[in-house]
Amino acid sequence: MERREKGNQKGFTLIELLVAIAILAIIAVPLLNAFLMSVRTDAKAKVKMRAATAASNVMEDIKSKSWEKLTEGKSPDASGNYSYSVEESVDYKNFTVEVSISPNQGEAAAYNREELAKLYSIDGVHDGIYVQSQELNRDMAKQLKGDAYQTSDAFSGIRRNMKVDIEKKPNAQGFRVTVNNTYSFAGVSPISDDPEVIYESQSAAYDLNNIYLLYYPMYNSSAISLTETVTIENTDEVPVNCYLVCQNYDASKQNNVRLQLRCLENKRDDYKENCITRICSNLPLTKNGKGLWLTYLQGNAGDTFTDQKWAEASRTNNAKKILDFHGLANEQQSDWVYTVTVKAHEGRPGEDKYDKVLATYTSTIEK
Repeated sequence: MERREKGNQKGFTLIELLVAIAILAIIAVPLLNAFLMSVRTDAKAKVKMRAATAASNVMEDIKSKSWEKLTEGKSPDASGNYSYSVEESVDYKNFTVEVSISPNQGEAAAYNREELAKLYSIDGVHDGIYVQSQELNRDMAKQLKGDAYQTSDAFSGIRRNMKVDIEKKPNAQGFRVTVNNTYSFAGVSPISDDPEVIYESQSAAYDLNNIYLLYYPMYNSSAISLTETVTIENTDEVPVNCYLVCQNYDASKQNNVRLQLRCLENKRDDYKENCITRICSNLPLTKNGKGLWLTYLQGNAGDTFTDQKWAEASRTNNAKKILDFHGLANEQQSDWVYTVTVKAHEGRPGEDKYDKVLATYTSTIEK
C-alpha cells in the first residue's frame, strides 16, 4: 500500500510575524495621520463655510432694510458709526456675527454730508431730465481762456447761459425740449455745447409733466456781477413744472452764487392767474445779492431781450408769485451711502473659540 506525503503545513515564524506587523505599522501610521488631518481639515472647512453663510445671511438682511429700519433703536458712537452683533445658526451650528456700519468713511462721508434736493417720482416717460456734465464748465473755461486759464480762478470773468427751449415741432407733430449752454468771455467769441434733446413727444398732446435741470455752479457771481443765467422759453405754452437743482452746493461759497432764471412765455392778459411754467429750486431766492433771481417776461418766439430788459422785468412784476415758486432748499437727500463690515465668530462671546474670525464681508450700500 502506497503512502501519501502530507502537504507542507509550515507556518510563519514569530520573527516573520513581527517584521510584517512592523512594516504594516510603518505604512499605516502616515496613512492614518493623513486621514485624520483630512477629517480635521474637512471639519474646519465646513465650519468656515457655515460661518461664511452666516455672515452672508446677515449682510443680505442688512441690504434689504432701509437706513431708518437698520438704525432703529441703535445709538451711534462719537464718530456716527453703528456697531452691534446678531446670532445666526447654520446647520445647527451657532455663530455670532459682529456688524459695523459706517456712513463716515471715504467718499461716503462727503456724499452723506451734502444736502441735496429731494426729487420725488421722476418718470422717464413724462419727464425731461438734463444733467450737466461736471467737467463742462471747466472744459469751456479752458477753451475760452487758453493759456491764461488758471485753476485758482478758472471761471473769473466767464458768463454762462443755459437755454431751455420748449417748442412745438413743425406741422404740430408733437413737441420737444432742448437744452444747451453758451459761455462767453471778454474779447473771445462765445462758444456753445451741442443742444441736447431731453424730451420729445410724437403727438400734439402735452404729456410732459416735469423738467429737471441738474447743473453745477461756477461760484463766480457777486452782488454786482451776474455771470450765470438760465433762460426758459415756453412761448408755445406747454404746462410744465421746472426743477432747477444746483448740484454740490457749497454753503461756504454762497456769497458767490447768484443765478438769474429768466422765464419767457407767450403774450396774454391773464398770465398772473394762469402762468404756464412753474419753478422749483433748491437755491434760496435772492437776498443781499446772492441766491436765485426770478424774472418773467412775455413775448413771442424769436424775440430778443437784452439784459436790461430782463432787469426791468424783475422790478415790474412779482415773479415768485407768477411762477408759483416752490423752494427745495435744505432738503436731505433720500439716498444714503454707508460701508458695512460683518465678521462671523464661532460660538458666543466668552467661549474659547469666539476670538477667531472665520469669515469677513465688506460692502458699500446705497439706500
